[in-house]
This record gives sequence, C-alpha cells and structure tokens, in this order.
Amino acid sequence: MDWIGYLVVIVLYKNAYSKNGVSALKISKKLNMKKLIQIATVVVFSTVILIGCSGKINKDNYSKISNGMSISQVESVLGKGESQASSSVDLGAYGGNVSSEVITWQSGMKVISITFSNGKVAAKANSGL
Repeated sequence: MDWIGYLVVIVLYKNAYSKNGVSALKISKKLNMKKLIQIATVVVFSTVILIGCSGKINKDNYSKISNGMSISQVESVLGKGESQASSSVDLGAYGGNVSSEVITWQSGMKVISITFSNGKVAAKANSGL
C-alpha cells in the first residue's frame, strides 16, 4: 500500500471514531454526505494521477539504456516513444548509408531523449528525472 492508501485509511479512521469511541460518521452539520463524496473523489483522482506519473519514464529505466541497444530493446524498457527527427545520408565508399533518428519518451516534466544511429543507441539525454 502506498502513502496515499495509508492517508485514506487514517482519514477514514479518524472521521469514523471520535475520541470516546462513539461513531462520528453520522451525517452532521460538519460532515455531510456531499462533503464525503467530494473527499473520496479527490483521493481517487489523486491516486490515479500519481500512479500514472510513476510509469516507465524514470531514472532506473534510463540507466538501463546503453549504447548499441536496438530500438526494440529500448522500447522493451521504456515503451513506445515518439520520433522527433530522422535523417538518412548515403556516404558511398566513405561509409555507406548512415541513418539517424531521435526518439523521445515523456511523462509530465520527465523526458528521455535517445539518438539512434543505424538503429542502435548512439546517445541519450534526460530532463526532470
């Protein structure tokens, strides 16, 4: 159970019993059903938002990415990213066809950006992790 779960249990426990052990959940002037529904709604939405923010875009997964990994290997760690730019140049006898692509993964203010050269990780950067 995460900290929000504990907070909900504490709030509900505190509101359910007064100091002398008598039930305080009676609909009263201080706490009516409408207020209880509003509190429950805020707790549920806060939990959903926090769970959504704790996805794959984090420092641990960023550290798992290393040079030479393929796009599919990176996607197995971070999920599907969004291509920002790509290019392809034929250098002929000097190196053949060279392609590059920059793909980003973002969750709120957390951003991971990876540059692939010929389908392999060549560089990585992050912000907000």
